[in-house]
Amino acid sequence: MSTIKSVSFVTFGMFIIDEIEWQTANPPSPKHNLIGGAGTYAVLGARLAASPCQLLSQSISWIVDIGSDFPPEVKENIDRWNTTCVFRTDTSRLTTRAWNGYGENELRSFKYLTPKVRLEVSSLNQSQLLSKSFHMVCSPQRCLDITTKLEEARRSLKQYQRPHVVWEPIPDLCSPEELLRFQSAAVHCSIVSPNHEEIKMFFAPDFVENASQSDLVSKLMPWNFFETEIDDTASLPVAIVREGANGSTAYLCDAERVSQFHVPAYHTQDMASSVVDPTGGGNTYLGALAIAMTDALYNQASYEKMCIFLAVPSPKSELPQFMQAKRLQNVAIAMIYAVIAASFAIEQNGTPQLKQEKVFTEIVEYWNGDKFNDRLERYLEREGAMIRDQLAPRIP
Repeated sequence: MSTIKSVSFVTFGMFIIDEIEWQTANPPSPKHNLIGGAGTYAVLGARLAASPCQLLSQSISWIVDIGSDFPPEVKENIDRWNTTCVFRTDTSRLTTRAWNGYGENELRSFKYLTPKVRLEVSSLNQSQLLSKSFHMVCSPQRCLDITTKLEEARRSLKQYQRPHVVWEPIPDLCSPEELLRFQSAAVHCSIVSPNHEEIKMFFAPDFVENASQSDLVSKLMPWNFFETEIDDTASLPVAIVREGANGSTAYLCDAERVSQFHVPAYHTQDMASSVVDPTGGGNTYLGALAIAMTDALYNQASYEKMCIFLAVPSPKSELPQFMQAKRLQNVAIAMIYAVIAASFAIEQNGTPQLKQEKVFTEIVEYWNGDKFNDRLERYLEREGAMIRDQLAPRIP
């Protein structure tokens, strides 16, 4: 699909074709040619958050490298998402593939079967460079390199507004030795999102043993790098710790304190049988989070409905109290979008099935037989009051 003028989301993550093999007693048959990769799942998250708006889905842009062995059915699956996908074909190489071994007690193994092709800032076209949000999963040094080059490229295009950059540090480099590099990179991001285990890996075991998660976040984040006035706290990065089945917790710093709030996962213990494979859930979460941090979803009925349900000002409001609360509100609503998106990603091996129906003049979308907005409404009915109670003291 050709590029479009306005892009809301771009990922620096890769597209991978996954193979899954179970290494258990009485294993099921292996699965082949599954769509995968951090970039793919991040795009899925953004795409789910955009559902069912076709124009908005086309503002999601990504790069897929096609080798000589690229299966036609995989491309058909990608095309069905109706995103702005840039296919780069190189018949001299094989498509990036990976093997995933699933063992007993949730033991996972992973290895690349073919060489990978990493995306760089120079890989992006002009529309992608001007995106409202970016997603990356990488080392602190690579995050710093990408954000620095991205800022330079955007300035050369006369774009001086900072995009929303959402970064997940790779587990291998969550270590005390990388802490300073992590903090240097985080300064350039809107949101950094390690999971609840990765955040502990930055510190010595004796400190972790006696520290709360809030203590760890306060030590991890580079908030002390800033000398900022109260009205300039929008430049401070937000930490969102993903906690698996327990949901996620956001930590925001203003000039006076660090505040936090928690958003539960969609699947409760009673719904655990619906969770088939957590692979990709984290990146799906982050993709939805990134696009929902922009203004791209403001005209979505789901966004307006959340504002009403959570008793927060509409993003279209010009009231001073909205401007003061905008950052907190955006993070909370983006996390809800992210939770719902991630719930679809973990209900099967690979990506969820999309079915579309035309009802009069509108396209109705079903993911795994469920509408995104219907699932969102059920979640708000169940958890909305708890989330609203957390936000109420902080939003005038």
